[in-house]
Amino acid sequence: TLNGGATISNGATVNGLATLNNGATIASGLTVTSGTSSVVDLTTSSTITSTGLVTANGGLTSNGLITGTAGATISGAKLTASAGTDLTGGASIDALTVSGTSTLTGAATLNGGATVNGLATLNTGLTVTSGTSSVVDLTTSSTITSTGLVTANGGLTSNGLITGTAGATISGAKLTASAGTDLTGGASIDALTVSGTSTLTGAATLNGGATISNGATVNGL
Repeated sequence: TLNGGATISNGATVNGLATLNNGATIASGLTVTSGTSSVVDLTTSSTITSTGLVTANGGLTSNGLITGTAGATISGAKLTASAGTDLTGGASIDALTVSGTSTLTGAATLNGGATVNGLATLNTGLTVTSGTSSVVDLTTSSTITSTGLVTANGGLTSNGLITGTAGATISGAKLTASAGTDLTGGASIDALTVSGTSTLTGAATLNGGATISNGATVNGL
């Protein structure tokens, strides 16, 4: 347990049940290798690597790199990754706010009320498993899969595949699927613009002011 503004530097490794309280600072990297580690009121300007569980009960702010290896969980009510931050690996990330020019890579999963703001880039896939997750001003070159609710308040542009499983809703005033995009599954899609040679398959539903233009194809129901 580290209290009272303790600082971890030079790539320290924490095994087992580590707890950081009261504004502890990680200057150059923390690795959690096992067990359940609680990160409370933690500010880091460098790297967090977790192969276990990292919990931020009082707020985790990272200006550097958060890495979650396969099966790792990074959770908490006030997780913030600021501009330039990369979120990589197979991490399950709960209630995370990502802003600025951050990049989400790998098979990261955002649960609950996760929010992506600014010019975030999703390279290989975002999964929303529950709750209401807001994807704002997000550009993705690959896949968005939602079993919950994905809301694009500021515009969602997909050059890859948007998949909505049964009951999923992908909504927003400025959803755009560009040429070649597939919209599949049982998704309910609100106010979507589909252009080019895009294809809508399965039981997809278009609500509101949805527009299909320029030779787009709709298959199924």
